[in-house]
Amino acid sequence: MPGEAKQNVCELLESDEEAEQCLKAQPFRMRDKSPSPPPTPDVSQKYQGRAYFKIREVNKKLNNLAAFQIQARKTPLEDDDVCVLGSTTIADLAREITVKVQCRTDVFRIPLLTTDPLQKVVNQMASQLQVSPDKILLLQRDVELSPEETPYSLKLTVADIIECIVVSDASDQQEAVVKGTAEDDEICLRVKGKEKNSLQIISVRKTDPLKKLMDEYKERMGLKGQKVTFLFDGEKLSNKSTAKDHDMEMDDVIDVWL
Repeated sequence: MPGEAKQNVCELLESDEEAEQCLKAQPFRMRDKSPSPPPTPDVSQKYQGRAYFKIREVNKKLNNLAAFQIQARKTPLEDDDVCVLGSTTIADLAREITVKVQCRTDVFRIPLLTTDPLQKVVNQMASQLQVSPDKILLLQRDVELSPEETPYSLKLTVADIIECIVVSDASDQQEAVVKGTAEDDEICLRVKGKEKNSLQIISVRKTDPLKKLMDEYKERMGLKGQKVTFLFDGEKLSNKSTAKDHDMEMDDVIDVWL
């Protein structure tokens, strides 16, 4: 070391005076030789890598989006503004569904597209029951369904059941119902119980005993041998009475109690 060499030179001097002068010429020996602390690292520069700048970019986009939403809420749509959310075609709505149709005690399962008209159900039920399609009446919750309706428009699901009723089995009976002028003309009566899908439309003559109507209802609903009570306007009906006896008219309702 240079300091040690100078110290050795001073020690070789013969007189004290010369040694003292030599030491005065070395002020660096009196300095503090403790090491200096290292400089503070620049943390901001050390950790500002790709992730840092990526986060700043995402935050900037989020701030811009928030500002746009606030501006959109403050600006109401004008009458002539058009907002396009998307388009739905008929092909998107068409999917296959199994429609359950109950006729009397039988349940028929008919595959159908949600966009197909119920006329297809009418035609298939007419083929199954071997009657004319104009004799088929479709009901849902006691409401007549139009053949032009679709499963989509009715919001039908696989759990729903459509009721099918044959209005008349012969053309001459249908003509008698339409006329409805003579006492012996035939009328259509709605016979239903409290159970779901229990509504049946049965044609009878005003002068015929109601026993015919009662027996036909029991046969359709599979109630043969069971005790069934028929009521009209709260009055119990006898199987010997007639529609004329109770002043029954077209589409009157007879209640059934089991």
